Order: sequence, then C-alpha cells, then structure tokens
Amino acid sequence: MHTTTYGDPQAFLDRASSFLATQEAANNLILGVSADLAGNPRDDEAPPFFATAEDDGMVVAACLRTPPHPLSLALAVPEVQDSALAALVDIILLQFPDLPAISGPSTVVEPCARLIAERTGRVMQIKLAMRIYQLIEVQAPHEVPGALCRATESDIELIATWLGEFDHEALGAPDVTPHLAAAQRWVRAPNRGIYLWEDAGQTVSMAGYSGPTIHGIRINSVYTPPGLRGRGYASACVAALSQLQLDNGRRFCFLFTDLRNPTSNKIYQRIGYTPVCDATEIAFV
Repeated sequence: MHTTTYGDPQAFLDRASSFLATQEAANNLILGVSADLAGNPRDDEAPPFFATAEDDGMVVAACLRTPPHPLSLALAVPEVQDSALAALVDIILLQFPDLPAISGPSTVVEPCARLIAERTGRVMQIKLAMRIYQLIEVQAPHEVPGALCRATESDIELIATWLGEFDHEALGAPDVTPHLAAAQRWVRAPNRGIYLWEDAGQTVSMAGYSGPTIHGIRINSVYTPPGLRGRGYASACVAALSQLQLDNGRRFCFLFTDLRNPTSNKIYQRIGYTPVCDATEIAFV
C-alpha cells in the first residue's frame, strides 16, 4: 500500500476525484471542500492537508484536514479497507500526533478511530452521529407563508448571530459567539451563498449552499430561531433552495443531519431527501 500527501488541493483532486466520484454523495464533503479550496485559496487559515492511499496504482482511500477542524475520511474500497486505513493512519499521526477528531462515513471512521486510539493510547468519544442524505427531486411543502430571497450585505450581522447560535445548538460550541467572518464569506464568496426565508417582512429562517461536487452541492447551516419553529419555515427554505440548485444544473443536493434530532430527519425526508449512509465524528480524549 502506497500513500501520498498533498499540500495543493488541485493536485489532490487531479489524483483522487475519479475515486471520490464513485461514491459522490458519501464523499460530498471531501469533494466540496477540496473544490472550494482549489478555486478560492484562503490565507487566514493553517495549510490544508490531503492524503491518498493507493493499491496497484489505484486510489483506494483518501482524507483531508483543514486545521483546526476534524480530519475527514472518504469511503475506502472495502476489499483493501483495513490495509488502506492502516497506511493512512501512519501519515495522519506523523502530521497530526495530537489529532483532535475524525469524521466521515461510519464504516471507515469507526475502524480508523480504533487504530488511532490503539496507537496513541487515547480514548474514543463519539461527538456526532449523523446521516448523509441526497435529493434528486423536491417535494415542496404546501401552505407555508413567505418566500425565498438571497442574503445581501445588509443581512451579514443577522447571519453571523444565527451561525453562532447554530454552532452552539447543533455542534456543541461552548458559547454563542457571532461568526462575523464566516457570515461575510457566506455572502461574498463564490461557490457558496446564504438564502433567507421571509414572511410578512420578517426574516424567519436561513439555509446555505456550499461545497460543489462534480454533479451536486451541499445544503447546510439550516437554522430557524426557537421562537419561530414548528411553522414549516425551515422545510420551505430548504426545499426552495434545493429546487433552485437543481434548476441551476445540479443533479443532486446533499445534506448532513444530526441523528439526535428526529424532527429534522423527518422534515428532510418529506421534501425529498433520501438516506445515503450514516456518518460519525469521533473525538480523542
């Protein structure tokens, strides 16, 4: 088993994109983040890390990390998964001996986490249990008042506040801190955007799109303030944004859900999202 590391996202994509595309929905995060970094390099973060494992000249496993975020794994070829993950762990721990967490499809994350725990003596702790969904056709909800509109510069402060609340509630961030820089990127950067649902002149929900893959794009940062929930706003916002992406030429939309939130999982399935696979984020403590 041969491994290669890459500092350049385009070089990684040139080598790994065909492999990643065989499971485009399951690998949508790695595909999307790599494409985003290749088209929009950022100087305000630590350099990204990419790696592939190859067997007989064919890519059979891959990963990336944009510090300080968890390392993300792609689905591996099942027949050589054990040896491919073992080879990747060698270079991952060489690069990040204190790696805080890994995430990706559960079938690769869990055995990879066990290897890391065995080699480092650290304890595995499941941080997030998720499910990856894919949508091909929207089933729009009916009788939800309001309309979809694209966020503009004037919405940045509200988006920053809601992104902070989203991270605190959904991702376990310790404090509700407005994410001003992130909100600016959502509004200004190419290949991503935030849309808002407005009802009677009030902004009531938001959803974003980012991480274009070969044929699809990821829907994320879906948020409705607690006092406005239960009225169908998030469903309508996600459905309309998903339809807009399909109308713009995407074949699919993807999203991740938290399995601890059965309501959101039911909502997304009602508007046409179907399960692809489970995903897990495991921390090392």
